[in-house]
Amino acid sequence: MHAGTSSAIKPGNTATHPVPLSGVEHKRLNFKGFILGDYSYAPGTSIPTHTHANANLACVLSGGFTENVNGTDLDLKPGHVVVKPAGVPHSDHFGDREVRVLWVEFDPKAMAEYGLSVPAFERYIAERSGPLSWLSNRLYREMQMGKDPGTELSLKGLLLELLAELSRQSGKLDTRPPAWLLRARDHIQEEYLKEIRLRPLAKMFGVHPVHLCREFRRHFGCTVGELVRRLRVAHAAQILAESVMPIQEIADLTGFADQAHFTRIFKTHTGTTPLQYRKSTAGAAH
Repeated sequence: MHAGTSSAIKPGNTATHPVPLSGVEHKRLNFKGFILGDYSYAPGTSIPTHTHANANLACVLSGGFTENVNGTDLDLKPGHVVVKPAGVPHSDHFGDREVRVLWVEFDPKAMAEYGLSVPAFERYIAERSGPLSWLSNRLYREMQMGKDPGTELSLKGLLLELLAELSRQSGKLDTRPPAWLLRARDHIQEEYLKEIRLRPLAKMFGVHPVHLCREFRRHFGCTVGELVRRLRVAHAAQILAESVMPIQEIADLTGFADQAHFTRIFKTHTGTTPLQYRKSTAGAAH
């Protein structure tokens, strides 16, 4: 994905037609070595293979698109965060809905002036509903608050948290999760709105529940229950941003006991209530 003009675009051999390489810029901030942008992309837009000169992060706020990296298509939906080191070739195709994206670019030279450095991650990272997603959504909401001393302080804190999380992820073991564990995670990501219990889940993939719990946390950095809650909150956040469905109905639809339980869990994960989230993302859904 390309946003703005600070990242170098290098069309690859697969680009055969001239197409727009930039989205519509709604807001842009240069902040202590970080470039933050709020961009939208029109339905049907395709961006040919290209790279970026600096490492960057993109968080899908609404809509969705397909990104191809090393021949693999990744279906990115609201709540997804992708982090790319500098120079990773990729292409993007946007479907039949407008897509809104938060863009964060890391300028290593400017960051060095403030005593900061870009985490030494060397691999493409894509996650949904994890720490990077929550931090990115909080960044987006803070960007909409306007310029004042409190906003600047909050942005700085969130960006430092983002750097810390990226550093943690870059330091994780590169050992690929076993195939059964990947299938278990895929099952959870498809069935998270249903009741998921550890013992039947472990039996489904032929392992002991204790082994499942240990390996799940080791490779994915959270428990099965935490992932289920993250996915349910991400699903609820998407509905809040894209519809006027009553909050009680959203709570029922996404598997929470009641509205109070939903509000408590939602605020724990996002730092804001469902109603506040709906108001803050109203502009991103249009």
